[in-house]
Amino acid sequence: MSREQGTGNREQNEAAGASSSPDPSSLRLFAVELARLGGRTASRLFGKVTVRRKADNSPVTEADHITQDAILRAIAERFPDHAVLVEETLANPERHAPLREPPDQSPDCEGGVTPPRTGMANREERIAKVERAAVPSIPQSLNPSVPVSDYCWIIDPIDGTRNFARGVRVFATSVAVLHRGVPVAGAVYDATSEVVYSAAAGQGAFRDEEKLELPAADSGDSERETTIAVGSFRRKPMPPFVGKWMSRYVTRNLGSTSLHFTWVAAGLVDAAYSNEAKLWDIAAAALLIEEAGGSFLGESVGPIWPFDVSGYAGGDLHVLGGSKSILRELRGDLSA
Repeated sequence: MSREQGTGNREQNEAAGASSSPDPSSLRLFAVELARLGGRTASRLFGKVTVRRKADNSPVTEADHITQDAILRAIAERFPDHAVLVEETLANPERHAPLREPPDQSPDCEGGVTPPRTGMANREERIAKVERAAVPSIPQSLNPSVPVSDYCWIIDPIDGTRNFARGVRVFATSVAVLHRGVPVAGAVYDATSEVVYSAAAGQGAFRDEEKLELPAADSGDSERETTIAVGSFRRKPMPPFVGKWMSRYVTRNLGSTSLHFTWVAAGLVDAAYSNEAKLWDIAAAALLIEEAGGSFLGESVGPIWPFDVSGYAGGDLHVLGGSKSILRELRGDLSA
């Protein structure tokens, strides 16, 4: 699609959608399409890519960019009046709308916006500035006639790039859409099973189209070992309470934060924790957990939503998700 054609579609879609907002159900179905598109695009490139290093020394492959672009093209066609936040460098920001800033935001000294008050580990992280290739930014439309948007799509084309690059088929494509900082729909393509997990606000979570429901209380199954998914703690020290968990529970690391939290909603693990998650890792999976009947907590063991996407600069998030019964056991460790 050429840029000129995209601008024409934008004008038509704006006129058609100016007075209405998409409902969560239709957004979920579209998120499923996007996640499946991304997952299948990545899978076609599996085992055929070379690895480069981004400015933060994390790996990236051409499959990340090709997959991301396929998803963004589809969003620009359907919702050109929506903003996007992506993990990799944004090639064509003019295809999307800029994000509306919260009313209490004010410009900072470097011309950006005041960083978010929630979801960041500390003030230093909130104000850290890193190179564009390593951390994305909310795109600003090149067309001044395009209005700002309350909707923002959060995309991780391949979560688990290290696995992908080494030929390990444990990765995910994560797609979520936030309305004023709160997830309303999301989907995660799980390459290990080719299943798409999805959720819509107030309408439940699904494995393909099978409803997911986490138990409200401990099942009392003494043969089932509590399993917690955790990260590798390569960039940050492992918190002492995780060491305690390792002595009390089974711990697992899949190499994909999106899958860690998605598998909580699916009942494949009981809880997941990360102190270095990114918003694109967890935006869809958090909604999955909540809609399946679990809980998802941010810093200080409190709610993470609404999240100030306009001020997010790619900082690490401290997040915990799980069934409500296991979180009653675990949250005390975090707040201790």
